[in-house]
Amino acid sequence: MNSTTREVAENTRRLIITQAIVGLVVATGFIFAQSLWVGVSALFGAAVSVVITLMLGSGVKRAGAQAAENPKKSMGILYFGAVQRFVVVLVLFVLGLGLMGLDPLALAVGFGFSQLGYLFSFRRLSRPAG
Repeated sequence: MNSTTREVAENTRRLIITQAIVGLVVATGFIFAQSLWVGVSALFGAAVSVVITLMLGSGVKRAGAQAAENPKKSMGILYFGAVQRFVVVLVLFVLGLGLMGLDPLALAVGFGFSQLGYLFSFRRLSRPAG
């Protein structure tokens, strides 16, 4: 495992931990404010966010491995990964809302706040040290 791959793996791990913590806080808030089921809905939304972060990390690793050999293929991997993540979010939201009957607002808030956690954590990780 080269240093770039290790760095991507470590950053992905940190992002997921941040998202999980944010998701747990949001879900706990919903549990206390409304009900356990609404909290589960928020947790499901946060889990969707974690899944797409895992997918992104995997795609970046694959694209990085291809970058030296074939930059076009590397770019294709990243674009295809973006489409895949969009479809996965859509499918998981349909599953959660349609089949499982989760609370729509809580699911969206759990997802949204976990994504915000990702964004703020990513910005912190991407700043130069010093």
